[in-house]
Amino acid sequence: MDSDVYTRPPEGHGSERAYRRKRPGRTDAENLDTAVSTKKSLRPRSLINKSKLQSGSSNSKCRSRRHVFKTNPSKLGPPQAFIRLENRVLNKGNWLHIGDIVSVTDVEGGQYYAQLRSIIVDNLDNVSVILTWLVPTTEATSGKFDLAHYVIGMEEDLPRHIDCVMFVCRCSSDYFRPIDTPYTIQSWNKVDQGPEK
Repeated sequence: MDSDVYTRPPEGHGSERAYRRKRPGRTDAENLDTAVSTKKSLRPRSLINKSKLQSGSSNSKCRSRRHVFKTNPSKLGPPQAFIRLENRVLNKGNWLHIGDIVSVTDVEGGQYYAQLRSIIVDNLDNVSVILTWLVPTTEATSGKFDLAHYVIGMEEDLPRHIDCVMFVCRCSSDYFRPIDTPYTIQSWNKVDQGPEK
């Protein structure tokens, strides 16, 4: 009988067991499709899932973009300070303290003096200083600094890099503060200007 005749399967299609018997009433193309489907059904389920993962057709949560909205959001930790205030800092071999007198040179070579009001260090260890300018009196001589010949001037709000200043001498932070008033320097300036309108 034709149904009992052994037929060798084409290369790469089906197994020999699927081609061992031909079913009567079917063409060779129908028998080939049956053999291919039989071969897929005989494969282990782990191999099928593995092939789906490689082709990207799996419905797992790690592949779905909606899985991002289903996960619990992570809690933020406490905010870290980006800057910190220091009482002293080492610069060019000298310790600079709050209240020290420093000099600043402009692009034209003019020399100005100021007092350190604050020392700021950021998270990258960049050091900046905030200055209070000192105004010379008529008795002051150029090129020589004397504390008795300077008075307190304007206070800066923007920090300058520490490389812009040069150490001159030690001084206490309250040296230029008025002695005959209980007000601080900032409030003393507001009293001189009068009440705000």
